[in-house]
Amino acid sequence: MQSIGLDTIEQASPWERLALGSGILAGGCHIAFLALFVALIAPAMPPMEAPAAQAAAFYAEQSRNPAYLLISYLFQAQLLLLVPFFGGLFGILRRAEGGSGALAASVFAAGVAVAVISPLAEMIEHHLLLGLAAAGADPLIVRGFDGMAPISFALCGFPQAVALGGTSAIILGRRLASRWLGWIGVALAALSLAATGALAAPELFLIGMLAALLFKIWIMALSVALLRGPPRTLPGGVVGVQGAAPRGYPAAPCTPTTQRKVTARVVEKANNIMAKVARPTAYGV
Repeated sequence: MQSIGLDTIEQASPWERLALGSGILAGGCHIAFLALFVALIAPAMPPMEAPAAQAAAFYAEQSRNPAYLLISYLFQAQLLLLVPFFGGLFGILRRAEGGSGALAASVFAAGVAVAVISPLAEMIEHHLLLGLAAAGADPLIVRGFDGMAPISFALCGFPQAVALGGTSAIILGRRLASRWLGWIGVALAALSLAATGALAAPELFLIGMLAALLFKIWIMALSVALLRGPPRTLPGGVVGVQGAAPRGYPAAPCTPTTQRKVTARVVEKANNIMAKVARPTAYGV
């Protein structure tokens, strides 16, 4: 009977903390984008019922506005930060879930979709809307491209609900973080599904924008919670956080030294059990 080595117990990657930190930056980037847009651009925007020529003139002017270009860049830059965040979250969720990690994989795929959809829509809107307006194209054509980014929040509602629901299920089932984060995630998943109604009724786009903002704030809170309690592998493949160690194992905080001690104790107990199983009986069996 072979003993279990330390290298056979999966450890958290040192890159996970950096990846989780990118979630905080992604949320901050989204908040900065929204704050700058509300403060600098929204007051000058023509009303939704304004003539197409007035809207085209506004966007022709914005094509030369450095503030508008910076705001658009901040919105698209979230792609750089969200992908590594969901990559780091995948590793933590997979270890916590156990088995094949199907739910963790679904969360990762949904997170990548969320990271791509809105920035891609903003890029298309930015180049076509501003480019056509600056070139003096037909105002009706220009108006046709207006609003792609807000409506993209509605499309994001589907993968957003998967990411929120899947992560919350593991949080609530495995005590990966505080339970209130899990229940808020469930509520936001429902709001994200409600936001998809804007695909049929565009006037509901504000629900999608609200859901996207709250989702980014939730990501920031989740990142902080996971960073405060570094993930560690405990008996049974459960990932523990601060204050979640079972009886007989060190409690938080979990420093690298503590993590090695926990792993060593798990290996020692497993080897003892295997030694007892492999020991010959009195009958020589």
